[in-house]
Amino acid sequence: MRSTAALALAGALLAVLAGIGGARAAEPTGAPTLREIMRHLHHDLSDVHRGLMYEDYSLIARAARSIAEHPPIRVPERRLIEQRLGEETAAFAGLDEEVHDRSLAIAGAARAERLDEIVRHSRSLVDSCVACHQAFRERLRGISGARR
Repeated sequence: MRSTAALALAGALLAVLAGIGGARAAEPTGAPTLREIMRHLHHDLSDVHRGLMYEDYSLIARAARSIAEHPPIRVPERRLIEQRLGEETAAFAGLDEEVHDRSLAIAGAARAERLDEIVRHSRSLVDSCVACHQAFRERLRGISGARR
């Protein structure tokens, strides 16, 4: 159980930081913190897994799209992430892109009701989550409470 939560959080970290690699719309008032986004992503990844157990394809598709379409992190937090990671920001953004793409692949497989593809893409998603978590988690821990 603890391992599943760690994997889910790792995946969430990757998906959360999608705003680093690409352009995003202006930050909305009340944008969620990194920690809040991570909690939502953890919930979404849990829903993907729950959907797998019950073969609930609509739940899987909805949760996977939510992972791929999460809100951007706050600009000040993005700047702190870039400061902490420096040149590794590009590698971080690359892992995030993998999570985004794999989440969309899961959603597509769910719409087609192809359980074997959902499982395959879910494994790849978790692999990317774990890779990012191992590489960056310690340096990004506490980013939502850090001051500029």
